[in-house]
Amino acid sequence: MDIFLKDNLEMYAPEDILYEFRKYSEELKNKSEEFEETVFLVFSFIRIIHKEVYLDTMEKAQNICTKFDEKDSPFIGLALKLKIPIWTNDKGILKNKGEYQTITMTELKDLLK
Repeated sequence: MDIFLKDNLEMYAPEDILYEFRKYSEELKNKSEEFEETVFLVFSFIRIIHKEVYLDTMEKAQNICTKFDEKDSPFIGLALKLKIPIWTNDKGILKNKGEYQTITMTELKDLLK
């Protein structure tokens, strides 16, 4: 959790993250005793961006995501719009980078040291 306390770290997520979170919340609750506190903390550091902001990059994102997982297109679309890397360890997203940038948890930790 210390990673969220870095002053120079700005995080953005498409509004779809809320639907994904709701979909997997029961599974996540079973993995963490401090689930609600953790969720509140994490979401207090992430700026949720409405789809209308990155709508113009969604077609390109959807075309990219046909190679691995179309559910990831809002994340790719937002990254393309804001010209920021996607923080992920998702193998499909990492394997297909090129038109977008990525950063893994390990890379982010090293960068913020």
